[in-house]
Amino acid sequence: MPNLLSLDLRVPYSVHLYNVHSIKADMLELLRGLPHLKEVIFPEFFLTSTIVSELSRKKHINIIRFKLGFRGGIYAVEEEFSPTLEQGAFPVLQDLSITASLRDIIRFMNADFSPINITSLFINTYIELEPEQLHTLLATLSKKCSLLFKLYIKLLHVPAQLELIPAKQITFDTLEPVLSFRNLTTFELMHAYPVNITPEEIEELASRWPSLEHLCLNEEPIVIHDFTLDLQSLIPFARHCPKLLRLGLFMDASAMKIHPMQELNPFTSLEFLHVGASLAGDPGAVAAFLSCLFPPGCQLDAKITWTLYGGISRLCLKTQSKADLLWAIKNRVSRWDSVGHLLYSSSEGGKEGIEGSMRRS
Repeated sequence: MPNLLSLDLRVPYSVHLYNVHSIKADMLELLRGLPHLKEVIFPEFFLTSTIVSELSRKKHINIIRFKLGFRGGIYAVEEEFSPTLEQGAFPVLQDLSITASLRDIIRFMNADFSPINITSLFINTYIELEPEQLHTLLATLSKKCSLLFKLYIKLLHVPAQLELIPAKQITFDTLEPVLSFRNLTTFELMHAYPVNITPEEIEELASRWPSLEHLCLNEEPIVIHDFTLDLQSLIPFARHCPKLLRLGLFMDASAMKIHPMQELNPFTSLEFLHVGASLAGDPGAVAAFLSCLFPPGCQLDAKITWTLYGGISRLCLKTQSKADLLWAIKNRVSRWDSVGHLLYSSSEGGKEGIEGSMRRS
């Protein structure tokens, strides 16, 4: 089938776990026989240096993605991601997914003939890093990839112990290069530690990014012992970002000051609020606050996605510590489910109930 345009390959193992040379040789032979490919979707750990090098020579390839789901090969990622790129590499590539260390990705994007015209970039890394590396990556991409409008970064290294290490936290200074992108409207970040960002910095972020459409700012850290934001951190986004469709923040909604209803101007376009591992207090008070900000049809999303990447299952913890974490997450999600039940009650009595809860607060 030499005229095949799309190839979606699904296998239950990593390319690194069996006869590496045989699998890679077969994959390279397959790709060379499909000159018209426009799209490839591979298991995550099949996008090796040699395979990406071969894909870079395809004249029509515009999508290179991976599928999540395989667990066994997480620690079998090749040590270095270093495709060989030649002049004319990736002539029409727009959508790229990479699993590698940030150091390798920075080098890859700085190399001659790198795919700087991409519009969407999805990055996974399971290797421990310093926040400065993320800052360097963002600064590099903001300078090299002027057409980029979607950026997803999953920093999936799981610490051996779930203790807060301030030096490992991402800060506003770490993230500030995202404000230098010309066209970026979607930014999603996942990290084990909560982002260390203040309400004042949230105000600056929102005010400088009016074109923002999708922001998930690490709403589900697995080290969940520290908060810098509460529900009032939603207000700057409602005020400054009229196009915002999705928002994810890690917040403490257990004890907060409720604004009078008339002071809260609702979002105009928001469709989803992702709360992840955030902490909810009294469901009535939280629902009352959100009801003043949510536009019609907006959904509250309370779930944890680390398990999609094998994250929680790979925690190097004692069984009891892991059980405690899973219980804490389940309890937090349950409280947000109660908030959602109040928000989406279809009866008039339900609406009056949350308004009454706000007045009592």
